[in-house]
Amino acid sequence: MVTIILVLLIASCSQASTVTVTVPPSTVTIPLSTTIVTKTVISTVTVPSVSGTSQSNSTTASTPTTTANLITQDASTLALSLKDLPVGWTFFTTLPWVYYYIASQSSDTPPPPPAISNFTETFMGTSYSLDIFLNVFSTVDEAKNEYSTELTLVQAEYSTTNPEIGQESIAYSGSYNGCFFRESNVVVKVETRGNISSLNDTVTFAQQQEAKIVGLAK
Repeated sequence: MVTIILVLLIASCSQASTVTVTVPPSTVTIPLSTTIVTKTVISTVTVPSVSGTSQSNSTTASTPTTTANLITQDASTLALSLKDLPVGWTFFTTLPWVYYYIASQSSDTPPPPPAISNFTETFMGTSYSLDIFLNVFSTVDEAKNEYSTELTLVQAEYSTTNPEIGQESIAYSGSYNGCFFRESNVVVKVETRGNISSLNDTVTFAQQQEAKIVGLAK
């Protein structure tokens, strides 16, 4: 560290008739009756030094770089299992792929999205069912595109809310309750169907699903 400290100077003259003070570039003569008090106060200035480099007044701002952490586990591993659910639930069925877009939007079942892996499962509770549709994509951009496609379809049919799950999420209620979210390169849809099911139940299962994905991805 290099520290620059300016001093306090007090000059009082009483022994001569005049005092000559030289202040470049000129010289001034002052009578004895004049007392010269020069007071200079400057704060301490601290300048950090860098070994091997010269000091400079310029500052270069660094630009942060963000790299998304891709989730590489298989969709069937990431999905909730029966042991993750409360007591009373039973496993109903599982499929490698089921089209999960709103049925009214298309009469044909399209092929699955270009994901690394797809997984669909259904659980039965005492009063309603739980469906989970999970897709793992090779890039975050692919997952964003898939989420955007579903978002457009859902918003054309329902009023949506944001339950703040993952990086992007929507929740909605109609003939069934749904919650759709993206966590990095994984896109998930959670649905509950039945007379007693509620949107709060659906969001709770979606939060539990996200927590499992994040936990396994660490």
